[in-house]
Amino acid sequence: MKIWYGISLAGKYYLIYIRFGIMHRINKKKYVKSLFLRVLRLPARWISILIIPLFCSATSFVNDFLLVDNDVRAKALGGCISSSRGVSALFGNPSRIGYSNEIAFLSHEQLYQGLVSSDALGIRFPVPDGYAAIGLSYIGGSGIIITDIPDPDSPVSENNRPYKIDEEGHHDVALTTGYSRYFSDKISAGIALSGFYRDHANSIAKGASVTLGGDYSYNDNLSLTVNLNNLGFSSWETGTNEIAFLSLGIGGIYNYSLGSNFGGIICFDGRYFPNEKVTEGYAGGEIVYSDLFALRAGIDNGQFTAGAGLSIIPNIDIDIALSLHEALPISYRVGLKYNPIKNID
Repeated sequence: MKIWYGISLAGKYYLIYIRFGIMHRINKKKYVKSLFLRVLRLPARWISILIIPLFCSATSFVNDFLLVDNDVRAKALGGCISSSRGVSALFGNPSRIGYSNEIAFLSHEQLYQGLVSSDALGIRFPVPDGYAAIGLSYIGGSGIIITDIPDPDSPVSENNRPYKIDEEGHHDVALTTGYSRYFSDKISAGIALSGFYRDHANSIAKGASVTLGGDYSYNDNLSLTVNLNNLGFSSWETGTNEIAFLSLGIGGIYNYSLGSNFGGIICFDGRYFPNEKVTEGYAGGEIVYSDLFALRAGIDNGQFTAGAGLSIIPNIDIDIALSLHEALPISYRVGLKYNPIKNID
């Protein structure tokens, strides 16, 4: 019996790769040097969950489902993680957890017209010398087609084709905690730690991940960010162990003002996956009127995104976003943020 990860769409099967690491398996022998852990200066109890088996498959995409677009505003801006701020920055850009006044959020996504759904929530609170946040995220859906073949020992042919015997779901749940701190009025840094549980067609995995981020405010208008995302591992009950090699993200945010009523941002990100030698690019822009209404658009690695923000309920920001894909249906997102003090930045 073989398991094929896919969905049926317009009479064809499209693999649900979509950067969630659902099916990615690369047989390489890699390891993470202990020097990195020493640099992090993590307590022993955290180091213990990051001990990674030496012989396992390795890819940058194993834990990439943790980067699914929990920040609806950032997704409308082309997926620019650098634009995330407040508690919603927890999952991809922890250095900006302390930015803005957003202290709680809730989001829901229907990806590709419901083929995959995602939900997330989080809260932020002050701690000595900085801010901490905790969040819960879920992504799941159906579409894992389980097939068999009449004669596994013979090549696929007209009379020996795979056939569907069942369809299973996939579910990923992650608990993430983060901390950010200002080291000066220009520099901040943050760290996020995630523990997660994965169930793919009744195959169970557990794992952990760490993300590091830094932010530099060049002046009142321009900020630069750098992120090392999702270094960690997954351990499956089948005996397969996977290393998640970090990806490197660099981005920028430019805040602008057009008189007393209009303002917004322009943002850009680049992300490099060194293990696969893959580079992705993101860019977006936003225009805000009187901190009440915002229009957004962007390009997410070649795919168009758009969205809007509305602040007509006291202390509540409502965000919506959509994105297009050349081979899959449209995706919709909606999010709520609690923001005690309104601002454009």
